[in-house]
Amino acid sequence: MVNYSSFGFRPEDKGFRDLIDQGLAQKNREGVIAKTIMSFGFPGREATPTDVTAKELCGSVYR
Repeated sequence: MVNYSSFGFRPEDKGFRDLIDQGLAQKNREGVIAKTIMSFGFPGREATPTDVTAKELCGSVYR
């Protein structure tokens, strides 16, 4: 079983969503997100999936 965390944005906030996505991607590459999540006892392999996008997960409802 795979779990994902997410944020919800209004369709008209696409630009804001894209900025958040960019910032999270940068922090993910730097290892900040994994380090933070592991500090709460979660295994590193579950910290930040890099092989799937929100657009892929949401399909036709992604805006």
